[in-house]
Amino acid sequence: SAGVGASAFNEGSIKQKAFQKELSRKIYRSYPATVELYERWKHGDQLSDKERELYGEFNPSTSIFNYYLRAKCHCTKDIEEVIALVKEAKEMDGVFVSSKTFSVLIGFSVRHGVMAKLFASGLIDKEDSRTYFEYFLRSVSTCLYHQKLRQAIVLFEKEQEHIFEVLKRDDDTISKQKRQQYEKLKNEFVLIALNLEAWGALGKLLSIL
Repeated sequence: SAGVGASAFNEGSIKQKAFQKELSRKIYRSYPATVELYERWKHGDQLSDKERELYGEFNPSTSIFNYYLRAKCHCTKDIEEVIALVKEAKEMDGVFVSSKTFSVLIGFSVRHGVMAKLFASGLIDKEDSRTYFEYFLRSVSTCLYHQKLRQAIVLFEKEQEHIFEVLKRDDDTISKQKRQQYEKLKNEFVLIALNLEAWGALGKLLSIL
């Protein structure tokens, strides 16, 4: 019976790969079509016989879900909907929320000015200080890259207590390199505000850094 289990598993993963390949092709042509195919696969009964034969049962891997999420983030502006989809994938479908998943979420949040909502959503585990700090740095640098100063300031303000608390620890939770990255980011922040002559932002910034 172990052999039967293994062959069923292999067949499952072959079908999963076929589905992922189809999504990766679709996403370059059409975001809505990518979303539509994933959602039909998820509901199962909406697939044609040929599709069911090719793609098998709904069994999303992290990379399949990330394709879907990327496409979905181009089809909606609603952060609540996006967060609910990620939570559902994690809790109901057993999808591992990867660093790449967060890159998609961070990009979406910067585009729509909802970064603080992403951090308040509970998707980022603040108990895991290392990962939290990493996502914080990544989010602030993405804001700065797109010159979204106000968003970066709101994020700093909302998260500053937790950030300072994490930085105060003298253990190795946050590496020297990450601490340097944080200092560099703060300096970059001030320089961008100076270059844009964003004096209000600069005053606010200096009061919270």
